[in-house]
Amino acid sequence: MPKLTAISLFSGCGGFDYGASLSGIDVIWANDIDHVAASAYRSLLPGTEFVIADVRTIKLFPFADILIGCYPCTGFSIAARRKW
Repeated sequence: MPKLTAISLFSGCGGFDYGASLSGIDVIWANDIDHVAASAYRSLLPGTEFVIADVRTIKLFPFADILIGCYPCTGFSIAARRKW
């Protein structure tokens, strides 16, 4: 049986992606805008292509079986510190 593949948006440091990889899913591509998160992600999942960019600027995404889309970690998100 072929291995399932995934791409990941708003990946952060890769917690969801790491869990997916432990369950046998090959995360082939990931994205986040945060450089510090990207550094942590790359140390956790060095075989995954990681693109540091605003997701709105990405024109083409690789084909995969699964799309992982993570929400911001509240304690670290810029939105958590905004005053409305």
